[in-house]
Amino acid sequence: PGGKDFLRKLYTHLYEIGFRLFKVDYVSSLLYVDSFYDKTKGPYEVLRDMFALIRECVTEESHILGCSLPIECGQGIADSGRTVIDIHNQWSHLEWVLEWYTFKYWAHKRIWINDPDFLIVRGKDTSIEKETNVLNPNQNNPNPPRWRRGDVFDKYEAQTCTNIVMLTGGNVFLSDRISMLNEEGKKLIYKGLKNTGVAAEPLDMCCGYHPSAWLQKLKDEYRLIIINWQEEKTIYRFNFSEYCIEPPDEVTNFWTDEKSKVQEGILNIELNRHESAVFQWKK
Repeated sequence: PGGKDFLRKLYTHLYEIGFRLFKVDYVSSLLYVDSFYDKTKGPYEVLRDMFALIRECVTEESHILGCSLPIECGQGIADSGRTVIDIHNQWSHLEWVLEWYTFKYWAHKRIWINDPDFLIVRGKDTSIEKETNVLNPNQNNPNPPRWRRGDVFDKYEAQTCTNIVMLTGGNVFLSDRISMLNEEGKKLIYKGLKNTGVAAEPLDMCCGYHPSAWLQKLKDEYRLIIINWQEEKTIYRFNFSEYCIEPPDEVTNFWTDEKSKVQEGILNIELNRHESAVFQWKK
């Protein structure tokens, strides 16, 4: 009862002073609680009760983003849900993000609006800052081997990050100092903000460590996203018939507007290390 009273006063106050977007994070910690005041309820029920209380305080006018909120607890209460691990402008984190997202892409607009964490593009080729990150306090601690490891984004990785946010069709929140981005970085932001609202589907799940091909079915067109997860330049041969897709005569590169012919139902794509491409064609 004391916890409910605290939350009710807190969220009612925040709503009354004007807030309408509420990111409620670290809630998965409740999954590890042994027992609650109401002995008849488990953690999933308690989480739903907590978000229902928050909704009551902030009304339907507000947008609630549940972070680390299990999908089972969010339907009908949270407007959107974080589907991934925290993003940082390093390739290891981008891989991590897609790993998590691959198993939750289907929830978009079925359970809630998917939230892929922030769109960030700052890096060695996209920023005018010499240092694009704050100090990592855990850099000398035995934390997971991918947490903030390696170099910051190059231009290909920054564009792939943008493409991944776009393919989710979900929330787009920015987390760069835009005034400190160069023209290359700002171009990515401008494109990334044009959200379709439609989630792409992985075409080659379980064919590799990560899906490399994602298809976005929009109202009037298709978008095909191809990602090179390799550490070297690679040529991809995308066979439309392999995925039961009627091959177009040609496709248009979303970023460059260049046209590419589809020869005998196959699109050949050369991608640099960690580069991705988005191709579109009319239905």
